[in-house]
Amino acid sequence: MYDLVIENGAVDISQGEFKGTLAIKSGKFAAIFSDEAPHVEARRYIDATGPL
Repeated sequence: MYDLVIENGAVDISQGEFKGTLAIKSGKFAAIFSDEAPHVEARRYIDATGPL
């Protein structure tokens, strides 16, 4: 289980940008998932849909 999951965000990596999910554990990025990935378990969730 992750501490925090940020869903539906624009993820920018060296291969380009895609819509996905970031998982954070112990204050560090632990995983990056595409939107096609199954639900990720976490203590807290943030929906990053829309402009910041």
